[in-house]
Amino acid sequence: MRPLLAVDSAGATCGVAVMRSPGQVSACVREARHDQARILVPMVADLLAQQGLSMADIGRVAVTVGPGSFTGLRVGIALARGLALPFGCPVLGICSFAAWRAALPDVPSLVVVLDSRRDELFVQINHQDEPFLSAPEELVLRLQGTAHRVAGDASERLTGLVDERLCPAPSEPIVVAAARLAWDMADPEDAAAKPLPVYMRPPDISRPRNVVNNGGNEPLDLCGQFA
Repeated sequence: MRPLLAVDSAGATCGVAVMRSPGQVSACVREARHDQARILVPMVADLLAQQGLSMADIGRVAVTVGPGSFTGLRVGIALARGLALPFGCPVLGICSFAAWRAALPDVPSLVVVLDSRRDELFVQINHQDEPFLSAPEELVLRLQGTAHRVAGDASERLTGLVDERLCPAPSEPIVVAAARLAWDMADPEDAAAKPLPVYMRPPDISRPRNVVNNGGNEPLDLCGQFA
């Protein structure tokens, strides 16, 4: 199978992965709550160059579709489609809840909580359940008397409330888990099929503010090989 390119900008980071086989994955992740469009494109170009690849070598493109950051989802999906279209590559959408579960496959009864950038969390109790919005305190009450563990990019919002339930961070980036899920997926029957974002809440519209952003975009120590 030709290499697979995966892109993730749904949460508080931008991640890119290239998978040549299930045991050969290279990835890089950067903190990026803002400016995803500026950060993600060079990341893709740099990782492909490091691997001696171009988009012509890529067989499929995967992208996380949320829920998550409204802007991040739009940037990631647009980039994935834009990269794949000239080469006729299928684009596979990966639910962010599913990617977190794949990153922690040995944790039973896993509750995934994702950042909504607002007071409420995006929550999925079990993989077959419909996700919902919940305030942290309401979720804690809902989990009382259960054996569920908690993970996700908003799990720190529950620190001090359910510390004994919080899972350690995954050993590999979420974009790598998304790549592994996509590797095993069948190509969409409709060649023109497009992944759709999962928003779960309407976007907030506000006037632009003059904000100086001088942080949050330095690379994490998460670039490298993942067997």
